[in-house]
Amino acid sequence: MQRKSSRRSTVAKSKSEGAAPSSSTSTTSNRGTEASSSRSQPPKKRQKISGNQAEAAEQPAESCSARGSKCGRKKRKTMLPEMPLDILYEIFSHCEPRELLQLSRTTKAVRATLLSREAAGVWRSSLFAVGLGPQYMMEEVSEPQLAHILYDRFCFYCLCKNATTVVWMALARCCKKCLSKHFPDNKDVLSRYDLSKHESGRLTDIIPHLTVTKVPEAMWPDDEVIYYSLEHLKRYDEEYETVYSDEKALEAWWEEKEQCLDRWIEDREWVKEWFEIEIAVREDFRTTMRIERQVTIVRKLISLGWAPEIQHMGLEMLLAHRQLRKSEYFSEFDWPKIQDEMISLMKVQRKQRLAKKKEAAMAKRYDKVRKVYDSFLQSHCVTFKAVPRFEDIAGRDEIRDLIHERPLSTPLHSADIRQALIDSHPARHQEWLGECDTALVNLMRDALGPAASRTDLRLATTYFSARLYSGDPRNLLSYPQVLDTHRVTRQVASYGTSPRLDPWSSRYLTFDKKIYERARELVALVGKDPDTATADEMDVMDPWFERKAGVEDEERRAMRWREALYSTRNRVSHLVLLDEEDTAVAREALLRSEWKPDLSECRFAKCKHCNKVWCRQPSGNLHIYMHLKAQFVIVSSLT
Repeated sequence: MQRKSSRRSTVAKSKSEGAAPSSSTSTTSNRGTEASSSRSQPPKKRQKISGNQAEAAEQPAESCSARGSKCGRKKRKTMLPEMPLDILYEIFSHCEPRELLQLSRTTKAVRATLLSREAAGVWRSSLFAVGLGPQYMMEEVSEPQLAHILYDRFCFYCLCKNATTVVWMALARCCKKCLSKHFPDNKDVLSRYDLSKHESGRLTDIIPHLTVTKVPEAMWPDDEVIYYSLEHLKRYDEEYETVYSDEKALEAWWEEKEQCLDRWIEDREWVKEWFEIEIAVREDFRTTMRIERQVTIVRKLISLGWAPEIQHMGLEMLLAHRQLRKSEYFSEFDWPKIQDEMISLMKVQRKQRLAKKKEAAMAKRYDKVRKVYDSFLQSHCVTFKAVPRFEDIAGRDEIRDLIHERPLSTPLHSADIRQALIDSHPARHQEWLGECDTALVNLMRDALGPAASRTDLRLATTYFSARLYSGDPRNLLSYPQVLDTHRVTRQVASYGTSPRLDPWSSRYLTFDKKIYERARELVALVGKDPDTATADEMDVMDPWFERKAGVEDEERRAMRWREALYSTRNRVSHLVLLDEEDTAVAREALLRSEWKPDLSECRFAKCKHCNKVWCRQPSGNLHIYMHLKAQFVIVSSLT
C-alpha cells in the first residue's frame, strides 16, 4: 500500500511540476490526446551503426565545426600550384615543346607560369632537346611562338584543325581556304591590289612570300605559284607612302626591307630544313607504330583460328580496316577493347568464305553435269535433231535434286548423271519441243495472222532474227536451227548456288517478214510452191543463182539459194536461176576454192566423210577444221 501511494504521489508531482501556470484545460486535453495517439503508434526503427560511427556521433560539435570549412570544398587533384617555381621549371624543362603547349592550356595559373619571361629558359631547354639549338631561334618570334608554329595543327586565322601548310616567311600556319584569302598568288595579287604606283610593281620583291610547285620536278616556270603575304603588303604600302616623297629615305627604306627579307630567308631556311626532317621522322615513327599494331592484331586473329578467313579476305583488305590503319601503340591490354569488333569481322568473312566455297562446289557439279550432257547429246544427235541446251535442262527438278540435295562430301558420279538424263530425256524432250514450237508459232501469227500452224515452221520461207542483232545477215535463223543457237540462249560461264541460267526463250526472237517475202519469190523462181516447200527440200535441190547480165557486174557471180536469200542488196528480180551445166561448174569451183564452213550457229557438227559427231567448244571450231584438214586434206582458212 505504501508503494502504490508513493508511486501515485510521484506521478502527480511530476505533472504539477511540468504544467505551466497559464495552461488551460483545453491545452492539457490536447496534450493528452497527442500523448495517447503517440502511444497508439508503433515505435520507429533505429538504424544500426558500427562502433566507429557511434564514436563519431559522440564527438563534440567543435570537431564538426572545425571540419566545416572543408565540407563544401572541392578536393584538389594536384599540388602543382603550391610547388616552388624552381621545382616547376625543372619539371617543365624535361617536357617536349608539344607537351608544354598542352600544359599551357590546362589552367590559367600554369599558362601564366609557362608564358612568363622567367620561363624562357624552360622553352629553350625543351627546344634544344628536340634539336633546335640557338641557331634556329629568330628575332621575330619567341620560343613559345616557335613551338606553336612547329607543333600546333590548327589554322592561325580561322582556327580550323589540320592546317598543314606552313608559310615560313610569314611564320604562320593556314588552311587551304585561308591561303587564298590571306596569301594571294602572283596572278591574284595584281587584281586585288594596285601595284602600279610602286615602281613597276617592285614591291612584291621585298614582301614575304611562299613558293609552291604544282607538280614535282616542274619542267616550266609557270608550274610554280608564288603566294604573297597580304598583311605585309598592306603594311609595306603604308610605309612606302610615308617615305615616297623623300628619295634618300625611300632608298634607305628599300635597302632595309631587302636586307630584312634576306635575313628572314636565311633564318627560316634552318628551321624549314629541321621541320622537313622532323616530319619525315614522325611519319616513319607512325608507320612503324602502325606496322607493329597490324602485326600484333593479325597474330592475335591467327592464334584464335581465323587464318582461313584472313586468307580469304586478303591481307590488303584486312589492313584497310580502321583498327589496323591507326598509328597508335598497341599492347595486350588494348586487345579486349577491339576484340568484339574484329571477331565480328571475321565471322562475316567466314560466312562469305563458306558461301563462296559452296558456290564453287556447285559450279563444279553444274559443269560436270554439262559435260556429261554434251557427251550424251553427241551419242543421240541422230535421234534428236533439235535438242534442249544445258540451260534448258538445268532447271529441271531431277537435275537440281541431283546437284543440290546430294551432300558435298558425297561425290557426283557420271553414271548417276547419265542415268538421270536417260530416264527423263525422251519425255522431257517432247515437252520442251512442244513449248518452243508453240512460242514460234505465236510469233508467226503475230506477223502473218492466225492461219500459221506448227507445220509452217519447216517451210523455206520461215525465218527468225534476234532483236539485238537486227540487220546482221548471219542473224537469220531457220527452223530447227533457231532452237539450237547461242544467239537465243545466252551462255553462262558460272552457275553457282543460285544459278543464273538463261534457257531458250522467244523473247529474243522476232519473225522476219521481209525475209519471208523474199524467200517466197526465190522459191517461186525455182518452180516450187512457197506454201509447201520446206527448207530441207531446198537444201537437197541446192539451186544456184546469179545476177542478170548487164546489171552493174563486170564478171559472173554465182550464189547458193541461202546466200541469195541473205544478200538483200540484190533484188530477186535481178537474179536468174542457173541451168544444170552452170550449176555443176559453180559447185566444182566451190570445192576447189579455199572453203571454211560456217559453224557459228550450230552446237554439233557431223562429218559426212566419217560420220563422226563434233561438239562446238567455247573457244571456237578450230578442232573441227583441223579434223577436216588432217584427215581429208580439205584446205581451210584457220584465221
